[in-house]
This record gives sequence, structure tokens and C-alpha cells, in this order.
Amino acid sequence: YGILNPMVWWLFEQQRPEIGKLLPTTMSADRLYRMALTECVKNPVLLQCTAESWALALQVCAAQGLYPDSGLGYMYLIPRANRKRGPDVMEVTALRGYQGDIALARNTGEIVDIWAEVVYLKDEFKVTLGLDRNVVHVPSTEDDPGPLVACYAVAKLKDGSVAWRALNRRDVMRHKASAQGTDRPDSPWKAHEAAM
Repeated sequence: YGILNPMVWWLFEQQRPEIGKLLPTTMSADRLYRMALTECVKNPVLLQCTAESWALALQVCAAQGLYPDSGLGYMYLIPRANRKRGPDVMEVTALRGYQGDIALARNTGEIVDIWAEVVYLKDEFKVTLGLDRNVVHVPSTEDDPGPLVACYAVAKLKDGSVAWRALNRRDVMRHKASAQGTDRPDSPWKAHEAAM
């Protein structure tokens, strides 16, 4: 843990028993710490974050049973300035990605399959609500399918039923507006809109 400031390293060691109590049997505290350190190498700003925020972020990872790994997209460690505590106070927040949502859903044992898709203007897309709910989506084969207009997620359950939810662009933009940092130049909303 040599790259961490001594206070964060000390806190890691102090938190080890508590983190161990939160971890599912399939996870190890050592691997959780190593993966957190790997995220620090990828994003050195994490090294400036407060020890208290690190403790909370690792507890969140442990409680949800997800290792922090920005490459896989299960759980992200996000450094943010806490302007209420001062302009130079950085805190790390553990934020679950959609791949983490899928992993948690699969872990329930109730999900047979789960997926999400985006819809472009030139796709064939029809949503039917009411008693016979359905989604029909045929992606466009054109080189330029047009702008994003909707998205949807589907889950096939163990009992044979299907659960789904569709959002139009207005709904997605409403969610985006309520999220922090979406207007920053490095926001994933700018570079990876379809994934978001």
C-alpha cells in the first residue's frame, strides 16, 4: 500500500475486520484492497481523497459484493471535490455501474437473462402498453441510423415471465439532468452517450 498516504493505509488496516464482515464468502478483503489500489494507479486523484470517504467507499463495495474495477464496469471509484468542506477536500464515492446492476440481479437466482439496448431514429421501434405489453425493436441497417431516441431493458425471469422498461429520450435526459457532473468536459455522457 506504499502509494497511499499513511492515513488511508492505516484506515484500510483498521477497517479490515469490518470489511471482512460485510464481504460475501466469494470475495476477499485483500483482493478488494488490491483492486482499489489499481484504480488509484489508473486515476491518481483518488490518492488525494479523505480516509473517511475511502472507508465508506470500500464498505459500499463490500456490502454490494462488487470489486471496484472501472474496466469491467461493475463498481467505479469516483473522486469528487466536496465544496461544502472546502475547495481542496476530495472524497471518493463508490458508484455501481450498469454491469454491477446486472451482476446483482443475476446473483438473486431469479434472472435467466437480462439486457439493455439503445434505439436510433431509423430503427423500427414500437412499445405497446396496457394488458398486452410488448416491445418490438428492429435495428436499422443503414450506416447512419440517426440520433438516439430511446432505450430499453429486458429481464427474463426464472418463472418464464418477462419484465421490461422503455425510456424515451426526454426521460433519459431528465435522469441525466439529475446526475452530478454530466456537464463536465470529461463526463462519460459526452463521449459514451449510448452506454450511459
